Amino acid sequence: AANSGFFSEDASVADHIGVRSVDLSWRQVRPTEAGPLDRAASGRAQGMFFDSVDEQLAEAGDFWMRLFASGEDWAPEGLARKCGVRSYGPDYDGQRHLPIWDDCVWTELLATYRQLFVDTGLKSDPRLRFVYVPGAFTWAEYDYDIINAAVEAGDLDQAVYLAWYRHAWSDLATLFGSNA
Repeated sequence: AANSGFFSEDASVADHIGVRSVDLSWRQVRPTEAGPLDRAASGRAQGMFFDSVDEQLAEAGDFWMRLFASGEDWAPEGLARKCGVRSYGPDYDGQRHLPIWDDCVWTELLATYRQLFVDTGLKSDPRLRFVYVPGAFTWAEYDYDIINAAVEAGDLDQAVYLAWYRHAWSDLATLFGSNA
């Protein structure tokens, strides 16, 4: 069926996995909060090493993308200070994460998505099958334990969270336009 199928980090025709991952960290592609997109830098997240954007995209075949964004070590240097936020956690892997529901953090993340996918034309690459968004929390899978930690700390309530949640997905869809 269209828009369905298996995916994993590595493509495996024998296992009916026709797409590979292109994994990046936010800090890798945008090392500092004020910096431009860096397509030549390598990166790390979840104990994995990532080749540069350009190196990974040079490989043949269809791919999906995951931008590890919210981890303290995944986000651009200086972002927490600029946005006046602190991290929450630890998650079940012992990592702390920035609040992507914060307006400043979300705006900066969207700016990076725009640089990476819109400005470079990557959103229209016919090999790109999907993007794992929003790139938050353990394995970028958007676990709710971090949100609960912010609530328990008294720094987040339902109204604030839902206000962000109402526009977050449409923000991303708007960014990708007809490729959403």
